[in-house]
Amino acid sequence: MKRLLTFFSIISLTISTVACGNASSEQPSQSTNETADVETTMPEITEVASEPTVAPAPSEKTNVDISSFESLDDILKAMRSDADALTSNIKTQYTAVIGGLGDNYYTYSSNYNLVTDWYSYINSESENFYNNMDAYSEAYYRMAFKQYFDDSKAMDRALDDIYDEVYDDIYDDIYDDIYDGVLDDIYDDIYGELLDDFYDTIEYKTWADATSDFYKGWSDETSAFYKLWAAKSSRFYTIWSVMSSARYRDNKDYDALIVEAEAKIAEREKDTADDSSATESSSDTDKSQNNDEKSLTDTKASEQSYDQAESASRADKTENIKAEEADGSDTVFQPQDVSDATIESIKTYGDYLIMYRKIVDDYFANYERVVKGTVLYDEASFKQMKNEMDKSFATQEKQYGAMKKAPLVGKDDLVKFLKDYRDSLRSMVDSYEETLN
Repeated sequence: MKRLLTFFSIISLTISTVACGNASSEQPSQSTNETADVETTMPEITEVASEPTVAPAPSEKTNVDISSFESLDDILKAMRSDADALTSNIKTQYTAVIGGLGDNYYTYSSNYNLVTDWYSYINSESENFYNNMDAYSEAYYRMAFKQYFDDSKAMDRALDDIYDEVYDDIYDDIYDDIYDGVLDDIYDDIYGELLDDFYDTIEYKTWADATSDFYKGWSDETSAFYKLWAAKSSRFYTIWSVMSSARYRDNKDYDALIVEAEAKIAEREKDTADDSSATESSSDTDKSQNNDEKSLTDTKASEQSYDQAESASRADKTENIKAEEADGSDTVFQPQDVSDATIESIKTYGDYLIMYRKIVDDYFANYERVVKGTVLYDEASFKQMKNEMDKSFATQEKQYGAMKKAPLVGKDDLVKFLKDYRDSLRSMVDSYEETLN
């Protein structure tokens, strides 16, 4: 049941950040899954920078002698070492970024490029890391097939070991340490503290622009990192499931099996892309209007004169938020499905939270339909994870309650995120169904 619990924990944890995020539709290239072109040669392993500095160049790609590994355990240790290096280097960089921003607006604005450079560093190093994981995994499967293919117990143990080490542990740690860790830290340290301290020291419009710019950049980065992590996690699982079925099909031809796995991955990517293309034009009308809106903060500024806003106290900020909430519509958003049309009908941040919850509930229903009655299903664990998700969602809803009735800023981006998230969960269910059948 460890695998089931881990998977549901991931679903529950995602609410903590994305439920209020303004996910950009223009994601960096790193968030794109591997292409459908099948590589039959061993991919290169790239080395993670050992001594990171602020805004370093991406790691250089170097050829690594895969034959130097003497055992499966050596490969797993190398994978863990790369994961630890990735998180350590990103955290070291973060400390340098915060130190460089200083404690006043002048140094913050002059050195803000440290933040965007840090985001770029995360993206490039993460992409290199996942490329490493592909190369290590290939070396692992080839060695396992060669040594243990005819020994069912040894082969099963080898497959369990890489699943537990990579999917259950390493990828979970990457999520916890970066997405739910240091990316949360920069939000708290800058958005929650530093920018908040600037409120009484600079003009209101300057503060509002700085706050909006930081939040947009942070939201884009967290969305890009999560999408890359989710895509690579799904990729690993798909390849692992194909390799796991190989012995039962008496097929130890790795090259043929990876072609099969890549085809499954490409098919899911195509289905997701087709769904997105079919509805892309429907958001164009909203896009021009939403692009004119800079942030919720700017909306507040426009409701009072500039002089009033400039001299407003922290108490005034609270009153403005309450006034906006009171002006919101009393109509409760009650989605009956997770169709494109329903997702596109959201209007407020409260609608967004409700729609997100509906998508997760739809996933739970589909997952239970597929795995109930199989060895993967445990009713007590299933109910436990749903309860944990409920608690997480309730906490998030309370935290952002003041914004629930506020109109969405960047609606087309949020709509796209919800559709992509729905499609990714459905792809996971499809993967489980294929494996069980």
